[in-house]
Amino acid sequence: MKEIKKTIYNFAFEDINSEEIYLLSKDEAVKIWEANIDKNDLHFFKLKDENWLISHESIIIDQNYIIDFNDEYDVRIISLLENLLWKDIDRIFFCLNSDLIICTTWKIFKQNWINFLYVYDDCPIILKVGENNFKEALIFNTTGSICLVKG
Repeated sequence: MKEIKKTIYNFAFEDINSEEIYLLSKDEAVKIWEANIDKNDLHFFKLKDENWLISHESIIIDQNYIIDFNDEYDVRIISLLENLLWKDIDRIFFCLNSDLIICTTWKIFKQNWINFLYVYDDCPIILKVGENNFKEALIFNTTGSICLVKG
């Protein structure tokens, strides 16, 4: 793991305290992806219909985050994210693809979601792995919706 401020993605986090945001090494990222997302497909858009992120029922928690993102208005989405039953200390993985994953806490992500989307806004997967390997994910879709999927 490398502190995000020491990577090429620092540009997105310059205006916040990024001490608890890390870019996983390629090997670490691949392990997380293969264990929790898919062993064969390397990107969200390549996932097969059988993958849990595609096949499980999703709950749309917002249908128009893209307006807030484009206007750099974060309050409404932070409020929606606060309603999820995730704990501030939960570790989450902001997954761009199988090789690129950023790790932080839920608290840091929800307060700075716009900064994370500056890095990648093309269907990133925000993965939380809980007890007994129970997985949940948020997907910021290119259509402007945010979906919650439980696996």
